[in-house]
Amino acid sequence: KIVTGSGQKPRVEVQSFGGVDENQLKSKVYSQLGVRDFSPKEVAEPSKPKVFKSPPKTTEEPKTEIKRIGDKVIVEINLPGAKKEDIDIQELESSVEVKAVVGDKAYFKILTKPPQSSLIGKRFQGDLLSLEFA
Repeated sequence: KIVTGSGQKPRVEVQSFGGVDENQLKSKVYSQLGVRDFSPKEVAEPSKPKVFKSPPKTTEEPKTEIKRIGDKVIVEINLPGAKKEDIDIQELESSVEVKAVVGDKAYFKILTKPPQSSLIGKRFQGDLLSLEFA
């Protein structure tokens, strides 16, 4: 799987079976993509196997507040009961997807990125996730 966004280096995820050296395989893929900053230490930790849980019973759109401070846009998303490891943030070409599963409830929000901006910071404190765009 190869994921990239505007102004970002491609991120390569390799899932292999058998006696394949993942670092060697990733190194070859990165060199084919023309990315020079690959080093095996970036991927030395094996990925944790995903544990499939039963789907949440309900899905909600979390309460969201948008603030503009100078040339930055701050989006605050209320995720009651969530922990940092429950939250998944995916930055796409023109949007950001926020997903969180808390018990039998899921929170899902799609944010349209402001024009010519990207996600430059994220912070989670208490029940509040703050995303900063510039």
